[in-house]
Amino acid sequence: MTLSNALLVHLSQLPWPGNVRQLQSVLKVMLALADEGDTLTPDALPEAYRAAPAPLPRGDCRPMMSS
Repeated sequence: MTLSNALLVHLSQLPWPGNVRQLQSVLKVMLALADEGDTLTPDALPEAYRAAPAPLPRGDCRPMMSS
């Protein structure tokens, strides 16, 4: 079983509020539902994770607090 580049990019752009445990859980579900030898794509994600990730906020790198 392999992960497509599109899936890797999609996974890296999701916020993962549950951190690594949440990512592991999603991958376990995908693996359980996939057939041997499949290449997993974003379509294999559980529905809640299929939407395009929100773009990361852009802005300047000024410190939030100054001394």
